[in-house]
Amino acid sequence: MRAAENENLDASSWDRFLGRYSEVIHTIDEKALERAAQNILHGRRRRDVESGRGAAAVPSSGTVAAAEVEQPVGRTDRFLVARVPRAGDRWRQVHFNVDVIEKFFRVQHGTAQRVYLRECRQDGTFAEPEVRPCVYSLTNKNLKIEIASHPGEPYPDAGTPITVYRELQTRSFAYMLLMPGDTGHDPMFSLTETLPSTGPGVRRVVTNTNEIRGYWPTCPLIRSIDSLAESTF
Repeated sequence: MRAAENENLDASSWDRFLGRYSEVIHTIDEKALERAAQNILHGRRRRDVESGRGAAAVPSSGTVAAAEVEQPVGRTDRFLVARVPRAGDRWRQVHFNVDVIEKFFRVQHGTAQRVYLRECRQDGTFAEPEVRPCVYSLTNKNLKIEIASHPGEPYPDAGTPITVYRELQTRSFAYMLLMPGDTGHDPMFSLTETLPSTGPGVRRVVTNTNEIRGYWPTCPLIRSIDSLAESTF
C-alpha cells in the first residue's frame, strides 16, 4: 500500500486496501519462506519478476537504474570464516556474536528476518536451499544460525570445524562446513589466526576473495560461483 507525500490515510483506507487484495494476501509462513529461497538467489532485474517476462528491456542509453537491478550473485565479495564452537549434539546450530550477525549476515536479531543458505560441496555442486531464522539461546546468551550440512555427525574429538560463508546477495549465502581433515580446513583455520577477529568469543573473520584465494586457491566457493554466467539456484 502506497501513499503520496502529504496524503493522509485513515482506518477506512486500510480497510479498503484489505478488501481489495484479500484474495492475494497470505500469511508469511515457513512454506512461503521456502518459496522465497528459490527466488532470492537469482539476481534478476526486478522488472522481470514484477512483469513475469523472461527479460527486461534495457533503456536505449544502455544503462539500467540501480533500483531496478538486484545485486548480481557473488559480486559483493564478502566472506566469513568462522570456527564452530562445541555445543553438544546441536553444534550445527552455529553460535555467533552480535557483531557477526548484524555486520556480516545483516540480520537484526529479534526480528522475523531470515537468512537464505545453500551448501557448496567439495565438488562444487550445491545442496537444497535452507531458510534459517536467527535464534537467541537463553542458555549461553548467544545467537545461532543452523546449517544442514553433515547431519547426525558428532562434533570431532580433536580439532575444530570451520564454516566458510560467501555472501551472494543481501542475507543470502553459499557456505561450506569443513571438518578436520577436509580439504581446505587447515588453510581456513590458519586464516582465522591471521586476520582480526570480529566480536568476542571464538575466532570469526570477515574477509574477501583475494584473502581466501591466497590461503586456499581451489576453494569451491570461488571457482564454482564465479563460473556461473547467471545463478541457476
